[in-house]
Amino acid sequence: MKMKNFLIILVIAFLIIFIIVLWMGWKGYQLQKGEISIITDKAEYESGGILKVKIKNNFPKQICFSSCYPYLLESKNEEWESYKYVECQKFDGNGHCLKAGDLKAFELTLPEVSEGLHRLAIPVCIGCKSEDTFKEDMRFYSNEFKIKEKEEKIEEIINWKTFTNKRHKFEIKYPESWGVESSELLETCPDCTDNYKFKPSSIQIIIGESLTWEVTKANLEKGIEGTSENITVAGLLAIKREGKATKFSPFIQFEGKDVKEIIFMKDGIIYHFFTTKEDEEIFDQMLSTFRFLE
Repeated sequence: MKMKNFLIILVIAFLIIFIIVLWMGWKGYQLQKGEISIITDKAEYESGGILKVKIKNNFPKQICFSSCYPYLLESKNEEWESYKYVECQKFDGNGHCLKAGDLKAFELTLPEVSEGLHRLAIPVCIGCKSEDTFKEDMRFYSNEFKIKEKEEKIEEIINWKTFTNKRHKFEIKYPESWGVESSELLETCPDCTDNYKFKPSSIQIIIGESLTWEVTKANLEKGIEGTSENITVAGLLAIKREGKATKFSPFIQFEGKDVKEIIFMKDGIIYHFFTTKEDEEIFDQMLSTFRFLE
């Protein structure tokens, strides 16, 4: 009799444990289903380095990110604090959207910041359409990661010259032994207002005031046969394209060479960065110092 009662209690206990485990598993599934997954490719980065992040949409609806600030970098002191960002462009649209269940990899250039613990804060619009104005419904956070200073590189970049554009209110650093020249691109780019060449490299910055984002993006795809991905520059969503320069490219002198182009927009102005692969490393370092002036 005692053995029978013991077996009954054992069975009941087993059923209770089974139900709890089943319920917890279902609850965990629901939590996973109702959120987004944000994972960085590493746990430690150098200041000014490249961070890659994968975002998966576990919502049953499409989600979209801001075209201005899809990722906000936060540092941890006593509490989490967001870095100060410049005012968003006049139209803050949905820069990129993920359908339910989609997974997308993004890339951003980290700014030159002090060593410490960081994370990405990602505002999300749930159930939005690509053409809608961005509206933050929820905010999600990546795993924590460390940014460390590379003293030699930081010291070298600190000693670089600073190029300042007062008209469009931005600055960027470049090696102290280099020069900058400005010229018009009336033949190859009649809508471009400024063209800056950093000598003796192939690095250039082209600024267009009357170009549209759609036309510029289409021209970028025609100008380079290769791959595209989204990155962040100065807190703005940008498109990076790498591959072979074509005849369509305004840089016809580099036809057939491996090149890299990056474009982004602020206040209706298109910013276009260009280089060949030979200068890619210093190009990335320069890009990490680009910032808009307040």
